[in-house]
Amino acid sequence: MPRCAGCTKEIEGQYVQALGRDWHPECFTCDICGIELQGGFHEHEGRKLCPSCYAERFAPRCAKCGKPITGQYATALGRTWHPDCLRCTGCNKLLEGESFHENDGKPYCTACFAERFRPRCTVCGASLKNRYNEDPWGNAYCPSHEKRPGLCDYCGRVMCE
Repeated sequence: MPRCAGCTKEIEGQYVQALGRDWHPECFTCDICGIELQGGFHEHEGRKLCPSCYAERFAPRCAKCGKPITGQYATALGRTWHPDCLRCTGCNKLLEGESFHENDGKPYCTACFAERFRPRCTVCGASLKNRYNEDPWGNAYCPSHEKRPGLCDYCGRVMCE
């Protein structure tokens, strides 16, 4: 007769085989909270854990909400996120599967990033993307303003229209 790994008594009738040992169903319990492990369980460093205890102590945490991640997840900015938590910091748009930008460790959609962080043309106020010019005082302006009136002929400073 097999012996129970939990109570060491002989097992008669139904039993559970797990972790290379035999258990009475009522002895096959979570090593942390003690509930019976009737469904699935997690093994961590030789300990048997119910899904709740495993999630609370060992599952990765979402970078936005801080709750345990037990199902699907997204990895971005060197951190792990619930798919529904990976959203633009500016407009709350879902970013999963989309390209996005980062500022100060926070994700932003392309539109919000441009609105908040890209330099603006001193002449027309447009968001400046990849290529732009600067006058000697650090005022940024669109390349299209270079040949039009808008720069002072004497000092080269951008003049607002």
